Amino acid sequence: MFEDLITEAWAALRRNPTRSILTMLGITWGVVAVSLLLSYGSGFRSILMGMFEAFGHNAVVVWPGTTSDQAGGERAGRVVHFEKADIDLIRARATLVKHVSPETTHAYGISYGSRLVDTVVRGVDPNYGEMRNEIPSQGRWISDDDMVNHRPVIFLGADLRKKLFAGRPCVDQTVRVNGVRFTVIGTMERKFQMGNYFTSDDDSAWIPYTAASDMWDTRYARVIVFTPIFGQFEKGAIDQVKQIIPGGTCHLDAKMIERHVAEWPLASFDLLIIENVGNLVCPASFQLGTHKSVLIASIPEGDDKPYKYPGMYRGVDALVLNKIDLLPYVPFDMDYFLRGVEVLNPGLVTFNLSCRTGEGLEAWLDWLLAQVKK
Repeated sequence: MFEDLITEAWAALRRNPTRSILTMLGITWGVVAVSLLLSYGSGFRSILMGMFEAFGHNAVVVWPGTTSDQAGGERAGRVVHFEKADIDLIRARATLVKHVSPETTHAYGISYGSRLVDTVVRGVDPNYGEMRNEIPSQGRWISDDDMVNHRPVIFLGADLRKKLFAGRPCVDQTVRVNGVRFTVIGTMERKFQMGNYFTSDDDSAWIPYTAASDMWDTRYARVIVFTPIFGQFEKGAIDQVKQIIPGGTCHLDAKMIERHVAEWPLASFDLLIIENVGNLVCPASFQLGTHKSVLIASIPEGDDKPYKYPGMYRGVDALVLNKIDLLPYVPFDMDYFLRGVEVLNPGLVTFNLSCRTGEGLEAWLDWLLAQVKK
């Protein structure tokens, strides 16, 4: 049977040779076209992914912006600033954030010999290089020692290096940034990336944040750059950073809480604790919508706080006085403190405890459980 099929096929080809050849050419061209399109799509995808990766692996850039609500007596639309304290809080509390770095910038002229190039100089922390894929092709990136010692060292983008050195070795050479001597510690190859901010990485120069502080005012960072511990935790990391940085206000308010918990399954929670932020003045004037308000004071803060900040002590349902294990070592008059509390909030439930020794924790936890049952 197989031989009959071959015979009939060959006979058909011989009867219509032109049509047979055109049919085979059409099939061949179709296969080639599909293969080309698949190869083009795969190559284009690889190029796009490479350009995205060049910007940074899961890097998130946080811009300061302005406040949308009135808070703490301030008008809406106030500019939010990023300070060192914000970075420290993210490092301490954002469990889904792997690396974080402030970034400050200044436009300066960089010179080498008779060559002068105007560009953007960026002050960053050492972990910025890993987040933004600033991979050295020569030399090295900024180190922790550079940061600690305020070293005047600089890392050059590919195009900036070419403009200054024209193909000559640049590592260990000295350039001047606005007249200040900096040693070139490294450079990188050209980066093909989808987007930039401030300016292209190829035209940029990076110095330690501490060295930048010696040259211009870096109290406020231009942006914050961070990466999550894994890509799938990016949204959670962003939410944590939003919660940690309260937009430059001195307290939380009910609108902020409402926006954050709007999509939370509150019915499935037994207990939700909201930690307010800021000082001991503004939070007393704004309700958060909680069932109970608790003030946590501590022995090292001093025994005069009820007298200095009466508003905070009047509006709470319970008081936790922490770190009582420090009473033998810190000047703190317990009777004076409690008299002030009693005058402001008679009969206030008070828990004296030490998280270090565990003293008083049982009574505090029993009270919390009782409130949950209610």
